[in-house]
Amino acid sequence: MQAILAVTVPFFALVFCGYLAARRHVLPESVIPGLNGYLLYFALPCLLFRFGAGTPVFDLLNPAVLGVYVASALLIVCFTLAVTLNERMQLKGTAFGALLRRSSQHAAHHTPLADYLQVALIKLLLHPLLVLLLAASTHAAGAPLSKFQIMALTLAAALPSASKVSLLAERYGANNGRIARIIISSTVLAFGSFSLLARLFGVQPA
Repeated sequence: MQAILAVTVPFFALVFCGYLAARRHVLPESVIPGLNGYLLYFALPCLLFRFGAGTPVFDLLNPAVLGVYVASALLIVCFTLAVTLNERMQLKGTAFGALLRRSSQHAAHHTPLADYLQVALIKLLLHPLLVLLLAASTHAAGAPLSKFQIMALTLAAALPSASKVSLLAERYGANNGRIARIIISSTVLAFGSFSLLARLFGVQPA
């Protein structure tokens, strides 16, 4: 467990430092969209290219891996929409929540706990469980899906909500306060849930 925490603690500590920097106005609010845009459109694609460049094409485009990933994502989005859509939540805001402020402090501070914690728990608990069941069933059916790939898919599903959803929510006028709180709460909770899941899988960081 100590080896896992040696990897997860610095990652989540860096996220926490970013939160404090924004909260204490060390980073002006006006620069945050620019930083997010840089990460989303430049840093992340370069990182993915670096990891993908040395991977065989079949491993990148393995139909079993893609099928489990897409099917589980669609099921989770549909389930989240079904359980969170209500008269108070508009379809647009609920839809972006399912993928994971109105641009104002008011929206962030007046978002009920149930409106974002429920989605965070679905993302961190139900999503990886669904991926694990689908991947295990696919493997048992004889599809080219290794145990390592099952573990990787499950751990990826257990990661906190992606911040890029907040960028899209702001662009399309959804309730960005709710989306931001989903991201924050899932990130905080994932420190424990992801570390525990990695421990259960017997992950040993290099």
